[in-house]
Amino acid sequence: MNNSLTEKNTYPYVIRRVIAAVYQRIEVAFGTEKLHPPHKGIHILTKDHPYDMEGKPTSEAKNALVEVLKEVTRTSGFRMCAVFGEQDTTYVEPDGQVNQSHEAPSGEISL
Repeated sequence: MNNSLTEKNTYPYVIRRVIAAVYQRIEVAFGTEKLHPPHKGIHILTKDHPYDMEGKPTSEAKNALVEVLKEVTRTSGFRMCAVFGEQDTTYVEPDGQVNQSHEAPSGEISL
């Protein structure tokens, strides 16, 4: 069994820290319309096209996801990390702190 959280390199996704060394990976979908059937992970609606010419999420899409994660971390108490690419991550803390990083959580037990 491979416990790497980055085994599937499909971006973007969110990592939620459940307890020390135990993480949950949550898929993320961006779009301008609601999905039918609904997306099983996090679905972020944007006004404009959510991806740039290279297929990466736009700043608007990234900011929208971070704002959702701020509220979720505040109410749940779980630390979360938005992973937008191999070296493009944003950690969101329950106290509202947001930190950019080049490394996503990895190598621990994933749910």
